[in-house]
Amino acid sequence: MLSAILLLALCGAAGATVGSKQINVNYNNVTIYTNGKAVTVAADQEPFLIKGVTYVPLRVAGEALNCDVNWDPNAKKVLITTKSTATATDTAILKAQLTQKDQQIADLQQKVASLQNQLDTSSKNISSGNSLSSLESTLYNKYSDWKNITIDSIKLSGDANNVSVQVQVDLSRYGYQWSSLQNSDIQSWLNTIVGAIQDQYSSSTGIDGSIVNLADKATLAVFSNNGGDSSLSVIFQDKNYRGGSSSASSVENDLLSTDYSVGNMRFSVYQVKYYSSDNSAFIYLDSSNSNAATQWSKLSYATIQTAVGSIGDDINRQYSAKNVTLSYVRLYFYDNNNNLLNNYKYNLE
Repeated sequence: MLSAILLLALCGAAGATVGSKQINVNYNNVTIYTNGKAVTVAADQEPFLIKGVTYVPLRVAGEALNCDVNWDPNAKKVLITTKSTATATDTAILKAQLTQKDQQIADLQQKVASLQNQLDTSSKNISSGNSLSSLESTLYNKYSDWKNITIDSIKLSGDANNVSVQVQVDLSRYGYQWSSLQNSDIQSWLNTIVGAIQDQYSSSTGIDGSIVNLADKATLAVFSNNGGDSSLSVIFQDKNYRGGSSSASSVENDLLSTDYSVGNMRFSVYQVKYYSSDNSAFIYLDSSNSNAATQWSKLSYATIQTAVGSIGDDINRQYSAKNVTLSYVRLYFYDNNNNLLNNYKYNLE
């Protein structure tokens, strides 16, 4: 078919002879196909053969090949113009395919980033520089000399998801120095240890541990941090070594500047009042967040309720360590502009 078209085009370009000639043609039921699809041809336009060459009407052939075919009678010219192959449907399909490919690329990029992060974390966890034994040495070298006390050892076990810590101190040598410590002194030091461990691994690494008297194996304090934004919880069990004072005022001093979490918000204790008439403690906390009021309004009741219980229990533990019995704790939460967000009564009975 293409040979026939080319033949006709070449003859036209060379200048055909004007005149007429009688010829014999052979009709042999020739069917034209384009891309596997049969082309409908009118009866008077059926292809025919002359001396083994198939002849097809130029308009039929051109339109079958998606071309516009026009006849200029004045110039006696056949004008063939190629059509655009892309239809509106084709364009829409192509755009949809491109959008799908873009999404697949974005998904793959996200997976690559996630895998790279896992690889980095894995490499970090297994590298000798970040092994538990190496971290033990680092912590001991940095934090063993503290408040005129030399810590005997800092032992670590576990993995990057959860690290257990045991601190040993010999109170047969440092009993006097230990007795002069406040709860806030010990909690601040433990916060430093926990922060250093999470810096090495991840902020989501959970940490639990204890401080033990090397002389008699007695537990002086237990502590835990669940990772993320959770605060450090410390339970003191050393009243036999720090006098077990019944003075509530010493608890007030220990509590000042203590940090607590309510959801993703951080609050710091700035005032404590104890009333012996009903054995109650009033705790005033404020947030340093610039948008504290907005953040507070987004907290669920369950989140606040859980935090109030946790804070109330911690307050009670610290008073109990000084032999002070509480009946309830009243918590006042303020924003960064000293506006009251809300207050809650936590009954300990």
